[in-house]
Order: sequence, then C-alpha cells, then structure tokens
Amino acid sequence: MKKHVFTFLIVSALMLTLLPIYNFLNWNKGLTEYIKTSQYYKLDSVTAPVSKILSTYGISLFPDQVIVGRNGWLYLGDQESNTVSNRRKGATKNDIENAQKISVSVQQWNDFFMENGVKKFKILVGPDKESIYGEYLPQWARPAEYRQVSAILDADKKGIFVDPTKYLIEQKSKYKEPLYYKTDTHWNALGGWLAFSYFMKNVFNDESYRSENTGKYTGWQNKAGGDLSRFLRTENFTIDHYQEVDVLSKESLDIEKYDFATDSLISKSVNVLIDAPSKPIRVFSSKARNNAKVLWLRDSFGTAMSPFMASSFTNVVQLHYFGSNPVWLYNVIKTYKPDYVFVTSVERSIINDFFLSPPPVHALKTASLDNMIVGQYDNSHDVKRKDDTYEIIGNDPFIVFRFNSIINTQKDSIYINVNCKKNKSDLMTQFFWSTDKGDFSEENSISMILPQNGAVFDMTKIAHWRKAQGIKKIRFDIQPDSIENCRDFSIGEIKITH
Repeated sequence: MKKHVFTFLIVSALMLTLLPIYNFLNWNKGLTEYIKTSQYYKLDSVTAPVSKILSTYGISLFPDQVIVGRNGWLYLGDQESNTVSNRRKGATKNDIENAQKISVSVQQWNDFFMENGVKKFKILVGPDKESIYGEYLPQWARPAEYRQVSAILDADKKGIFVDPTKYLIEQKSKYKEPLYYKTDTHWNALGGWLAFSYFMKNVFNDESYRSENTGKYTGWQNKAGGDLSRFLRTENFTIDHYQEVDVLSKESLDIEKYDFATDSLISKSVNVLIDAPSKPIRVFSSKARNNAKVLWLRDSFGTAMSPFMASSFTNVVQLHYFGSNPVWLYNVIKTYKPDYVFVTSVERSIINDFFLSPPPVHALKTASLDNMIVGQYDNSHDVKRKDDTYEIIGNDPFIVFRFNSIINTQKDSIYINVNCKKNKSDLMTQFFWSTDKGDFSEENSISMILPQNGAVFDMTKIAHWRKAQGIKKIRFDIQPDSIENCRDFSIGEIKITH
C-alpha cells in the first residue's frame, strides 16, 4: 500500500512540474492566448497516458467507474448502480424481500405463459465478471458469498431462473484463455457459448445441446480494449483478446432480420452477433435445429449468445427487456404465440422493475349484473364528453366516476361497459381508486386488459384494493397502447358489484 501511495505522489509531482510545459508545446496559438485561457493544467491531452501509467500500478484515475485489479483485469465501479457496494455487502433484507416479490411476479408470468401455449419460460442469469474472476479483484472489493441473485434463486421454487456461475467457474480451468474480457464488463464468445450450452441443457435436457455439439473453440485474436478501458480513457493503449467460437450446424446458416412491428426486412447476412435491440426484431434462420418460435428478452449479455440462439430456433423475436412492459408483453404473447419465452439478464441488474412487474389482470367478459352501485360522471382529462360518449383529445385520457355509497373492498368488484366505435379489440386500461377527498396514486391502481361491451374485474384479489378504506371514486384510464384504437367510445355504465 505504501508503495502505491509513494508512486502516486511521485507521478503527481511530475505532472505538476511538466504539465504546463507539455501543454504549451502542444498549443497551436500564441503565448498570450495560452496564459489568458489558463491552459497550464488542462488534463485533456495527458489523461489517457497518465491513466494508463497509474493503472499499471493498480490505481484508477476514475475509481467510481473502474476498479483496477491484478494482471490487467478491470472491473466496474460504483457509478453503475452502486455495483461494488452492493456486491461487497451481499443480499440485504430489502433484497431478500424484493427476491420474494420477483419470485411471485415471475411465477404469475409463468402461469400466464402456460395458459397461452408457451411450453417453457426460463431466465438465464449472466454472472457478473466479479462472480467468476473475483480472484483478480483488490481484497477490499471482493464480493460477499450470499449475492442478490442468491436470494432470488432461493425464492424461486419453480426453477425459472438458471444460474451458470458454478458451471462457468468449473469450465474456466479447462481453457487457457478467460471466459470474460479483461477490459470489458461482458463475457466473451467463449463464455457466452458455454453459458448458452448450460442454459439449453437445463431447459431441454437434450444431449444435442452439449457445448461440443453447438460450437467449437478455435482460438483468439487481439482486439482493442473494451468498455472498462474506455471508461479509463485507455482504450487506445490497451489490447484485449477476442475468443473465436464457430457455431456448429449441419448446413451453412444464414439469418434474416425483420422489423417485428412491420415485418419488413432489415437485412440478410451470415449468422452474426446481434446487439440487444431497443425495438423488437425477428431473426429468421430456416436451417435452425428447431422449427419453433422464441420470444427472447435480453440485454447485452445476449450478444455473444445470439448466433447460437439463431442456430437453434427458426424464429427468434429479440428485444432489450428495458424496452418491454407488461402490456406489450401481454400483446406479443397473444399475437406472436411463441413456443418458448427466454430472458437473459446480467446479474447486477437482476433486481429491477421489469422482474418485479406482474402480468396485467384480465377482466372477464359478462353481461350487466343486478344489485350494483352505479357510478356517476365526476370529471375527465384529455377527453371531450357528450352525454355517455367520449372523444380522446390528448395523450393522457381518463374519466373519474364517483359513488354515493362506500365500497366494500372485501367483496366488491368493478363492472364497466365500454364500446369503441372503430375497433372491438381488448383495451389496455388502468383503474385508480381513492376516497372522496383523496388523490389518485400508482400504488392504488391496477393495470387491466378490458374486453369491450361489458366486463367485470374481480378486485378482491388485489391486495391494495382490499386494504383500502372509504373508496368513493374510481378513475378509468385508457393506456397509450389503446388510444389510437379507441379515439371515440362510449361508456354504457360503470358499477360496483356486491
């Protein structure tokens, strides 16, 4: 430690002495302008070389972004979602509570998928580099044994999550080259291939998905430094290795990429890497192992796996899961009708809103029922009203109804009869509830799929509804996905059942 401090002090002193001279020699204007604009200690011209020098001594010029490990290994700093701090302290009480919520949420999605013809739903965890190559970290940055993902795996009683950490640790001793880039946050083609093999064997229990049957490691070549070296500003001084893995298939495999929304062709090519798309695309490969449809929600850890996914399934719809939402996912399942739903997520992002969000509730189509409390129009927003007909005139349409009797949240449900003039498809809606004087909030709301011409929501299954007291107002929102299909609509009635 003293050696590092002494080195840092010497380098700092040299910088203070030589930097003004260096900057002047590289200044292309006059001395007066140089002094007037105070160029003496501008670091732009020397940041990269200084950062490179310091990193060789284990010192990061940007410690919030990058931690410098041993033997040229770089790791993500705390600037990215408190990665280091979260890793060191391991799963907290709050993490364990969120893990339980995630387990419930993904189980609800699993039930929904199975009800709609999906054969398998699995989530592959991409272990953080620190979980596989923690031995090169500084001692103070070593991860705790019980990780956030450990809490999720313990809560996941149905085996939906697949964690290849132990498998990759076993495999890394079998290869001379690492499974992750030294200067990047991601696994390389070698690590991605092995993780894909482990995942597919877990999903299908099929020997044809053993790693030796899906790919062949053929060596490596030099490449420029990765994202961590860019954070250090040393990418032009850094060399990493790109691992080459050939995809094994019986025939030459080409792919076609389509815009999923329009089904228009984007490109044709050989089976190349595909970065995580911000908008959904469909990858078609006619000579893949399985004639099946896959919905693959993924992040950048899916890039190294993408050629193997294309070689395995004829149709794969890909989207970065941050570009998804429950309503979009519901619609895709209903329209695309995939055989399999897979998710790939890096470990450090495994606790997030995507995994915490359950599927939207679906109302049951029904005729009007007797013995109900009828709601009265109170006010609206971005909606033009005439009697019981409405026209959406803005981007945030909602209508508030009031009820003269207090609602019994332990027994009552909502019935509503909506009729769109130009389209009869189900609507993406959200219902809010409040007391007569209270404000509406996201906490006291529920997203629902609404059939037209009469539907009832069994609200007694909604925890926040059951706990609420003194409800006198219901707010009915049409969500953005359904606005265009329901610009003009009528509401025959909205009632509360007994």
